Amino acid sequence: TRRSFSASDQVPLLHCRVICHGSPGVIYVTYNELLLVTQNIPLLGGNYITHAFLNEIMIDVKEVKKSRLNPMPSMIIVRSKNSVFEELFSFRPSSGARLFKEFIDTLTDIKSESPDAIDFNSKGGLLYMFGQKEVVAKAALGNKEDMII
Repeated sequence: TRRSFSASDQVPLLHCRVICHGSPGVIYVTYNELLLVTQNIPLLGGNYITHAFLNEIMIDVKEVKKSRLNPMPSMIIVRSKNSVFEELFSFRPSSGARLFKEFIDTLTDIKSESPDAIDFNSKGGLLYMFGQKEVVAKAALGNKEDMII
């Protein structure tokens, strides 16, 4: 499926080294998609690219108990939302698998939020989140004597 996104939505928010089916690679996470780039044959080169839209996938973490015989980290399994049993691809991130999943979950939560709720202006957004608009505004302007510590 071909989709058009603005340039700001195509900027990688996270990139992480991975191992996918024994091949080294890198995964890039943008606001809308995952791009997994691995090498076909590590010594000879050639890249293989796997692509998935964030709104069409679910991420699962397969926990693996580390030991001397199995030093590899936990595995990320990317599944299609249409078919829970359809595994699109899997990989082992160099960073924590749980943190990776939480990052993706946070991105998908932000995408499903109302634009007014996350708008960073004087009419809404984080200023109203904690009910302390005045304190946040004074802190931003530099009135330190009125701040609550």
